[in-house]
Amino acid sequence: MNVVQRVTNLATRPSYFANTRSIVCSLTLLFHLALISTRQQSLWCPQLTTSVNISLERSQEPVRHNCEQVLLRDHSLLGVSNQTKVTFIHIPKTGGSTIESVLRDHDIFVGEAQRQNWSGDIENFPYPVTEDSKDCVGWHRPPSAPIDNSFTIVRDPVDRLESEFKYRQFKDAKGNLYSQDQRGFESWIKAVLEQAESQPFLLDCHYVPQYDFARRASLVVPYECYDVLFKQLPALYGIERDLPTKRVYASKLRENWAKNISTDARSVITRYFAGDYAHLGHMFDVLQGT
Repeated sequence: MNVVQRVTNLATRPSYFANTRSIVCSLTLLFHLALISTRQQSLWCPQLTTSVNISLERSQEPVRHNCEQVLLRDHSLLGVSNQTKVTFIHIPKTGGSTIESVLRDHDIFVGEAQRQNWSGDIENFPYPVTEDSKDCVGWHRPPSAPIDNSFTIVRDPVDRLESEFKYRQFKDAKGNLYSQDQRGFESWIKAVLEQAESQPFLLDCHYVPQYDFARRASLVVPYECYDVLFKQLPALYGIERDLPTKRVYASKLRENWAKNISTDARSVITRYFAGDYAHLGHMFDVLQGT
């Protein structure tokens, strides 16, 4: 009997291995979120597959993980010893401005708030960024190398685009105004993504695929776990009290056009953000649950 068979037999043994298996499943989820770059089927958690270099189909049913299980319980797993070693990688329209604002209130400067320390000189930016994104502000530029002890947030591209549509006040990159309804949203999607095809760093890198950022991060957090992440920030940054969740740039519009997206518009989105769905699709299906 080879080693794999022995481990498999142990993993499937009932009763007293249940607790051990639960612990290993939690660790597997951590590595799953951290985008380990080897494809492997977990012997302990056969429902999970770590994958970066393969295309993934979105599951038929949402993956109902409790966000407490998805996020870090033990921050030492990130190798964090003090706040100066934690790097936040800001993907536009995933709630990053709120994190920057709240941490700034505690004299912790990340992302946009950190620019006072590097004075716009990208060579002094906290981490290396891609050269071809030079027309974007530093904190919106994709990293050019893996960033130790870093985290980022990812969001379903459809929801991300709806947030962008509201943020831009229903205008495209050319200033054309669209109606504030489902039809206007979908017409806007087709227009801006067509523009982004030839200008990938359009409007401050707001249409750069998320995988260009996430593949460089130590930890990738689903947007659906955003509120739980906020509870973890004090431990990550050495803050001694809970942080208030005050959303920056939150739209007052309550329409959920993303939920009612048409098949035609979705195909445009999935084609443009194919890499996001291939490598991060499992993240977009994570829901808060028990």
